[in-house]
Amino acid sequence: MVAELADEDLKLEERKAQSELSQLENSYGTALVKQDRAEVAIQGAKLEQARAQLSLVQSRLQRTQVTAPFDSVVITGDLTQSLGAPVKKGEALMTLAPEHDFRVILEVDERDVADVQLGKAGSLALSALPGTPFRWR
Repeated sequence: MVAELADEDLKLEERKAQSELSQLENSYGTALVKQDRAEVAIQGAKLEQARAQLSLVQSRLQRTQVTAPFDSVVITGDLTQSLGAPVKKGEALMTLAPEHDFRVILEVDERDVADVQLGKAGSLALSALPGTPFRWR
């Protein structure tokens, strides 16, 4: 798991939806016993609506845990600085990179292009690990 969003409000909303669903199930049962077709239809519709609402809240609760689809390392986004802060829908919280296999895209100044040749040895220093240069041949 990469991050977990606060879910207290959603859990409260889930309990409320479960309570409402339970009450509507009782009302539906009462209407069935009384054999009141109109009331059965009304309570049945309300019951389906309450089930849909509960399902929606539960699906939102499942999305409070953010997991990466691959083994990864966080390369940007310091979540410790934003603990407890509200998050907007679609807002980028962090950027991940594969933990083992990665691709590097370099921007080379025009003056240095002649120094770049296939098969030539080099090293890469990342701002996240400035003391650990990566060398390749």
